[in-house]
Amino acid sequence: MADFEIQNGVLIRYHGENRGAVVIPDNVTAIGDWAFAFCNSLQKITIPAKCTFIGHDIFKDCLYLKTLKIGDHDCSFVLKYYRDKENFDEILKMIIRNYNNYKL
Repeated sequence: MADFEIQNGVLIRYHGENRGAVVIPDNVTAIGDWAFAFCNSLQKITIPAKCTFIGHDIFKDCLYLKTLKIGDHDCSFVLKYYRDKENFDEILKMIIRNYNNYKL
């Protein structure tokens, strides 16, 4: 089984082992709901720059996730300051949606 379940550019689910670091393939343009939920040992993730949409609770219960990169840019501040906020999903969606416009 492949680590990533991808359909028409949408990452549906990550099926890989709970690795410390994951790089999402460049052909992913969207990430579906709960794609990485409960990946307990996930510590670092890189989202491709051309990803423009994420679903709900993509990092639910990824308690050890500390590093978030979008393209070449470190966006870990989002995890540090907003992970426990009610609007975490919306903040993350806004950053991903606007990444190419603002080049963080």
